[in-house]
Amino acid sequence: MSSLLLALLFAGPSIEGLTIADGRRAVLSVTATVVTEAAGEVRLEGDVNGRPVLLARRLPKAGAKPVKFRLDPRSLGILAPDVPLRFALDLVVEETGGARAEEAVERTLPVPLAVLHGLGQEVSPGALEDFAAGIDLASPSDWSAEGVRPDLLLHHYRTVGPSLPALGKAFAKALKRFVKKSGFGRADVVAYSMGGLVTRSAMTQGAGGLVRRVVFTGTPNEGTPVAYLGVAASDFGMAGPVPGVDPALADLLLDPAARTTLVTFFPTYPWHDPFPVLLEPLLPDPEGPLAALNALGPVAGVDYHAISYSGPGTVEYVDSADILLLLGSGLLSPEQLAGVLMAMADGAGDGVVPLRSVFLRDEPAWSGALTEHDLGPGTHTALPEDPAVLATIAGILDL
Repeated sequence: MSSLLLALLFAGPSIEGLTIADGRRAVLSVTATVVTEAAGEVRLEGDVNGRPVLLARRLPKAGAKPVKFRLDPRSLGILAPDVPLRFALDLVVEETGGARAEEAVERTLPVPLAVLHGLGQEVSPGALEDFAAGIDLASPSDWSAEGVRPDLLLHHYRTVGPSLPALGKAFAKALKRFVKKSGFGRADVVAYSMGGLVTRSAMTQGAGGLVRRVVFTGTPNEGTPVAYLGVAASDFGMAGPVPGVDPALADLLLDPAARTTLVTFFPTYPWHDPFPVLLEPLLPDPEGPLAALNALGPVAGVDYHAISYSGPGTVEYVDSADILLLLGSGLLSPEQLAGVLMAMADGAGDGVVPLRSVFLRDEPAWSGALTEHDLGPGTHTALPEDPAVLATIAGILDL
């Protein structure tokens, strides 16, 4: 082929079919086809979190050649990171005569994320996936909830029956496996409602050093008076369909095993008892598993955040579906029952979990350890779907 024809066919080197993929252990793979009209060199250069990168391969002759670079941050001395990995690179093709082409290779690998659901959500397939996808959509990063992801753990667990320590132990094991496979040193955790208590229990059972940040989303850290209604429903043998409530969820929470679980959520904080004679058996439980967990205080070295609504303590801000589900014997009207609940809750909240409980305001050991995110009026069941909540989570996680 004449030099004139080569000049017409090739205006210089080119890069075709550039693919950037991140796999397990936070390794970045870059593949492409480079086309040159002379011998030269192809390089991957730039930095990862400020550490310089220079990988090069010779191109001994003109033509098209597939190339692949595999960049493991460990080769740069980045071992078990607990911050996002930011790859700021260029794929450069340079011919011996000086002609060159380049394309940017940029990717951010976020700290691995574990997501936990709340009470009863194991009967709602896809609930966790929707929550995780919502966090992803609220963020500008390359993190994705789609497909099989080494940086995402959707932790499903059976909420009714197992004790809180047992649930925490199981999550601790799952988190250890997850972090080990990820290539990072620690993970972030976003936990909705009961999931926050499971997370805290896991952190006291060997998983504390594996968590960078934890976000409690409507978590009853100091319990909730609504749990009394659940126990009453169990004791009175409430059965049958509940308006506005998923029948599978109603059946789950009315299972006899639910009583043990709900007792875990009895309030641990002091509150004003409006009916001393009637409610004397329902005083805060200072000896229960939740009180024991709170007494341990926060695990050092973890960044704690909590998100809650703070609607005024009125009937309007009570989750009607939750109240109907937990009515119990029906001796009180929904309005009367809601009034009792709000009196027991003794403060603002999302209608199911008091604000003070989510923010651990009655626990001196937690003073100053938790960043509060009060999003104003709202209801408990809306938390995982609220764009404001999802955007707040994304901001906390540096996504």
